[in-house]
Amino acid sequence: MDATLFREMTCQLGEGPLWDGDHLWFFDILGRTMYRLNGLGDTLESWEGERMASAAAMTTGPGILEATESDLMIFDAAAQPGE
Repeated sequence: MDATLFREMTCQLGEGPLWDGDHLWFFDILGRTMYRLNGLGDTLESWEGERMASAAAMTTGPGILEATESDLMIFDAAAQPGE
């Protein structure tokens, strides 16, 4: 099995990958940032948070379920455009 680098990233602690069918979501836990990378690897969006987050799950409605250091939250990227 061969592996190649999909995209160069610098995170303090990168974790929690989630593939939604079109995008790869992941977190820089210590940097308190959530990322969304498109399937081609050429469009990266980010959202900074107040809490450290480490995992996400798909929901049946809009948004994703995000596990933070203190609670569970629903995050809707369509309502909060990334940088």
